[in-house]
Amino acid sequence: MNENREQLKKELEELYAKINEIKIEREKLREEAEKWKSKRNRLNEEIREIRGKITDLKKQRTEINQKVKELKEKRNSYKKIKREKIEKIVKLKKELIELSKNKPKMNVKTLREKIEEIEWKIQTTPLTAEEEKPIIEKLKNLHKQLKIQERINELNGEIIELKAEIKALEANVKIFHEKMIEKAEKSNKIHREILNLFNKIKEVRKEADMAHKEFLKFKIKIEDKGNEISKLHEKIREVKNKIREMDEKEKIEFEEKTRRTIEERAKEKLEKGEKLTWEEFKILAGKGLI
Repeated sequence: MNENREQLKKELEELYAKINEIKIEREKLREEAEKWKSKRNRLNEEIREIRGKITDLKKQRTEINQKVKELKEKRNSYKKIKREKIEKIVKLKKELIELSKNKPKMNVKTLREKIEEIEWKIQTTPLTAEEEKPIIEKLKNLHKQLKIQERINELNGEIIELKAEIKALEANVKIFHEKMIEKAEKSNKIHREILNLFNKIKEVRKEADMAHKEFLKFKIKIEDKGNEISKLHEKIREVKNKIREMDEKEKIEFEEKTRRTIEERAKEKLEKGEKLTWEEFKILAGKGLI
């Protein structure tokens, strides 16, 4: 019996030693799992930071694209005004061509001098109606030529002025176009940067997923070790129960042996007429011997 008890106690020691060994292994697994968990969390934080950068860049890109839109609208507005002025020049040139068909040989100054000369003559020289008629006709003709020449000069002036305005518009169109191109290039640069950051997120997420998988692997191993410990604790309870049963059996056997010893001694005392103890009396009474 003692050999069995010793064997069970030895088994208990081995079980406790095994549990301690597994606990050490589990602690190492926990440390390794914590490393992968920390790496995963660090990578996820990096992803959050990159997403923050992307949000800021998208905001910048939206603002720049809005500016590009405004610049484009201004450029197109100037282009429209330029087209309108070109159309006006074409119209004025058509009128100029028509007037040029009857263009006077004299310039405005000469025509005015001629008109003044004739008007002075009419005012200062006594003339008959017959004599005045051709002079009046000539004066009318000169006034007509003056009007044509003045309109030609006016048209040329307007055309020159319109051409100058067109050049100014072209300069503005060029300025707005260059600014628009500059902003568009900046927007494209930001867009490329955003794409690079999205690719970076893919790489980091892939690494984070791998770290998470490794963490889960170690977590499963830790759970397995926990299950092993639970099974060993269950085994320990079984062994302890066996020892307890063994102790109870030995106790019962010891009590039975003691009882028989007391009974034999009590019988001897009873035969000899000696005084019995209360315990001896109870035993004999229980047997119906008294």
